[in-house]
Amino acid sequence: SSGINAEWPLRPGSSVVDYTMVSSSIRQLVDYFKVLNFTNISDHRPTICLFKANITSKAKKVNVPFSVLPPKHIWDPSSSPAEFMLSQNTQDHISECQKVCSQVCSSKEDVKVANEKLIGILTSIANSSLQRNKPLKRRNNRRKARKNPWFDKECIKARISLRKACKQYCESPADAETRDLYYQERKRYRKFIKKKKVPTATLR
Repeated sequence: SSGINAEWPLRPGSSVVDYTMVSSSIRQLVDYFKVLNFTNISDHRPTICLFKANITSKAKKVNVPFSVLPPKHIWDPSSSPAEFMLSQNTQDHISECQKVCSQVCSSKEDVKVANEKLIGILTSIANSSLQRNKPLKRRNNRRKARKNPWFDKECIKARISLRKACKQYCESPADAETRDLYYQERKRYRKFIKKKKVPTATLR
């Protein structure tokens, strides 16, 4: 009668005590509801509640440059577990973990701080027990003399414009306007480079 596709696994003489509550403003968005079987971790039945939604969101720009990301650790199954556990059981790391576990989190900020401390402890353990990948060598920005004499300042300017459009598209791939601008700029660049190559080919 409610218009909701629901499954109620009731037994004779039982009542429903496992349910999902929603406000009246979103009740019509409930598409499916089901009470599952008992599990080993609770004396209540888990529930599933599916909602109908039509949500569009714009991709968020990620401002973290790759240069500040930490290097990856190398995990060797034959030796890394033992080394990691040995470093984890040192008195310093044990006392640090006990300090974090003894703290009472009464706000969202407290949880965030405790999580950052735990990550710092695990990172310290990994740094002291595991090997890390060697950092990539930076390429020399000094470019060699170009082999193509036709690639002049106009070509360089056109390529910079294309790279700028490409960067904007990578930062906001869900933005239709940015995507169209990138493909237009790429088409314009390819056409321009093709025209630049024609005189050299004719002279040959």
